[in-house]
Amino acid sequence: MNTAIKLDDSYMNLIRQFPLAPIRTERQYKLATTILTDLGWKLNELTNGERDYLSILTDIIANYEKNTWKRATKPMTPSQALKALVEESNHTQTAIAKAAGIQLSNFNAYLSGSRPISKDAAVKLGKHFKVSAELFLPR
Repeated sequence: MNTAIKLDDSYMNLIRQFPLAPIRTERQYKLATTILTDLGWKLNELTNGERDYLSILTDIIANYEKNTWKRATKPMTPSQALKALVEESNHTQTAIAKAAGIQLSNFNAYLSGSRPISKDAAVKLGKHFKVSAELFLPR
């Protein structure tokens, strides 16, 4: 009785690009996420082999992120979280404050950490950035 699994060419091509083994370096991580993104773009057109590969690759990437980021990240303060979101948004502080309905002077004080973010402002910022308001409240 032959119990070997028939692997399609698309699966083997992906294995040649990135063998399914634990990710140990940032370079491997970048290559794995590039392949993940490429497969994601054609999700509805994947072969069975590509689907199998994607399933395992996703687990490998998640394991690397869990182990790497757990060591690398520290909890952010509310002002640090706000700064990160402002930088990521590519909008001016003035535009964000106006869109969120927060006075610019208060917004700047929240950013600098010289004033704690009020509950009302946390709710407004959460809605604006589409994140939980808890991110902006002290822990």
